[in-house]
Amino acid sequence: ELTDIFFAIDSVSAKVAQIPDYYLSYSSSILAIFGLRGMFFVVQDMVDEFDLLKYGLCFILVFIGIELMISDWVQLPAQVVCVVIASVFVVGIAGSVMQHYSKDDKKETNEPEAPP
Repeated sequence: ELTDIFFAIDSVSAKVAQIPDYYLSYSSSILAIFGLRGMFFVVQDMVDEFDLLKYGLCFILVFIGIELMISDWVQLPAQVVCVVIASVFVVGIAGSVMQHYSKDDKKETNEPEAPP
């Protein structure tokens, strides 16, 4: 927790320099700090539950990295970024569920029939 606080100090100071409303900048940073730790465990449990979601998270990290690299030339609207991230999560979860049911169907068809 201590490292989270130290890293948060840096982001809070950068946010205060960009947003003139101190209440808005500090309160949003505090909520982000509290939510970050909780969301980590939620995402970790989801990755453990859904096999293909780890590839979706990899895609999201690459997407955000590319977005940061090209941000000087191309500005993506926040709505587009949110839709891409949500879509990748949904596709990863749906693909994992379909893969799970497909494996179950194959197991059922490969089982030998019991003799009469």
